[in-house]
Amino acid sequence: MTQKQVSQLGADGYFSGVTIADESPLEPGTFLIPAGAVDVEPPVVPDGKRAKWNGAGFDLEDIPQPEPEPPLPPSDPKASALAAINASCEETIASIQAGYPLSEVLSWPKQESEARSYIADSSASTPLLDALAEARGIDKAELARRVILKADAFAQFSGSAIGKRQALEDALNALPADATVEDIAAITW
Repeated sequence: MTQKQVSQLGADGYFSGVTIADESPLEPGTFLIPAGAVDVEPPVVPDGKRAKWNGAGFDLEDIPQPEPEPPLPPSDPKASALAAINASCEETIASIQAGYPLSEVLSWPKQESEARSYIADSSASTPLLDALAEARGIDKAELARRVILKADAFAQFSGSAIGKRQALEDALNALPADATVEDIAAITW
């Protein structure tokens, strides 16, 4: 069976590649042209061009250039400075939590609540403190005292860090609208 190359067109009429037409077994010398193809030699398409079928041949056209992407908006130096300050605050607070598993850190508010309740009323329900004291083999009153000491120390430490972050945010917000990048950069953790 004889074959020949023909030109395949896309739905938009542009040359999309070469395809093969087979000779008809019922009509020798007649080729079966695939759907969407035309019975002409494939065009030579130079770089930067594309070929469009005009009904009788191919016209070469320039490939349209994509629209340039709009430039990114200029970065907001104040927003960038605040993001850096916030990140530093988070790192500072996280430093005191280092060494503890997340599940324990998440239990701290409950531990503190139960410890303060127990100190105020020794008959208060304290299932978490009960379990912790038993597992550690220490007196519940001693555990409650330790939990409160640590909670107060953490509150003071985190309060200092949060207060510093708020003061730096206030300083950024107090800068005039025409503040220089250097003025903004001077406000750091």
